[in-house]
Amino acid sequence: MSFFKKNAKILLSVEEAKDRLYREISEHLGWKFLKSQQSFKKVVNNLVFEIRFYSSKWNSSNENIEIQCELRLWCKKFDKIDTSCTDIYRKNNIHSSVGFYAFTPPAGSWWNITYDTDLSDVIKQLCDQFDEIVMPLYNQFETDFDKAVQMLSDEKRSTDITSHLNL
Repeated sequence: MSFFKKNAKILLSVEEAKDRLYREISEHLGWKFLKSQQSFKKVVNNLVFEIRFYSSKWNSSNENIEIQCELRLWCKKFDKIDTSCTDIYRKNNIHSSVGFYAFTPPAGSWWNITYDTDLSDVIKQLCDQFDEIVMPLYNQFETDFDKAVQMLSDEKRSTDITSHLNL
């Protein structure tokens, strides 16, 4: 009987799965989670690093819980809304986006966090990807903003970090 207890998967509610996900990632990154926006944000000068989460409308406690995660880089300087503007592209601020990366699981496009063991694996995989992709880039911008901008704009100097991003 103890074998089954040790190896039993525990189903989670949507709320407890998401709360644990955000809490453990926040502890790992050291970034505050903005619950109303379902995202972590850090700003360096005018550049915003935003890790966003989306959940499936089909999520159901103790049945199926899935999330998606992405990194968006956008420039606050270009994010000002011009309400008098009639150009739909400028009015909706699409020009403020400077980079994007979708964190995807090995199979599929949704991370399954239905069970406690699945959630633990997803947290580890996401944190590993944050350490590989987000943090080195963030640290470069924090250390020398101008040099980091130059590195991103120079295709010849592209690094492993920039190869992940859609710029």
